[in-house]
Amino acid sequence: MGTSSFLRNRYWILRHGKSIPNEKGLIVSSLENGVRLEYRLASEGVEQAQSAGKLFLKELKENNIPLENVRICYSPFARTSYTAEVVASVLNLPFEGPQCKVIEDLRERYFGPSFELLSHDKYPEIWAMDEKDPFTRPEGGESVDDVVARLASAMSTMESEYQGCAILVVSHGDPLQILQTILDAASKQTEPSCGDFASRIQAVRVPSILSQHRKFALLTGELRTSVSTNTRRTPSPTHFIDTAIRISRSSSLSPTKVSRGDIVAALGPNISEMYELHFNVPMASNIVVLMSETDPKAKTDANDDQFSGYETYVSPLHRKNTS
Repeated sequence: MGTSSFLRNRYWILRHGKSIPNEKGLIVSSLENGVRLEYRLASEGVEQAQSAGKLFLKELKENNIPLENVRICYSPFARTSYTAEVVASVLNLPFEGPQCKVIEDLRERYFGPSFELLSHDKYPEIWAMDEKDPFTRPEGGESVDDVVARLASAMSTMESEYQGCAILVVSHGDPLQILQTILDAASKQTEPSCGDFASRIQAVRVPSILSQHRKFALLTGELRTSVSTNTRRTPSPTHFIDTAIRISRSSSLSPTKVSRGDIVAALGPNISEMYELHFNVPMASNIVVLMSETDPKAKTDANDDQFSGYETYVSPLHRKNTS
């Protein structure tokens, strides 16, 4: 479960469903633009939110958590507000009621006027800056540490207002991966001086930790149990099947017209999601070819077809079926 000895509640996180800015490939990060209805969820994002709501409901039932103990806290952006509203509808909770709360500190990371309303292709510039120094701000925007400060404030608000609740945090890609980064690191703090939430968060606000936030990236509409736990979470029996279905229906695959029996190649770091692909893609009736990094210092140019420093690995299920 997403709980830890220094937290009073259990947490799940949900990145908003696919939005119109996602479809258009635009960066919409200012609060002024983010609340505008023209940047709401796309139709596919509504479906993703519904699926996430059903999965969340399933997890609540599996853990015997009554709906009266559920709280939904969300960013004020149009894409997150509507995602939260859809989930509340699936759970049959009144969105305007006391169990749903908008928290402004959960808003999208503001990348600054130099990036606002420009192409998604600009994101790697920001993340490269984060990796070099997570305390450096994009011009007029927020650094990783700036986001940590307001996420810590949001967590303090939830921890002070609720106790023993199952809290679903609906937010955005960068804030949620940063939140996972600090909670994961905070849960591992063993120093006597790090007894409370505030001191634990302060202890992990260091470059070596904050610069690694991309390791916790989520897909649009992805539900995840918070990583702040002292014990490893055992996936439910249907976890891999649910993920396989989500991957097979993913918008990242559909434009390429991936069909049953095709080979799917994935390039990425050695994180849990890559391990899951060993099972998920074959279960979606496709063949996976994983390209894992062999040299930690190897870099890949997004515009270069040469993946130097990587090696390919074909799913053992495929090798068995074709031997």
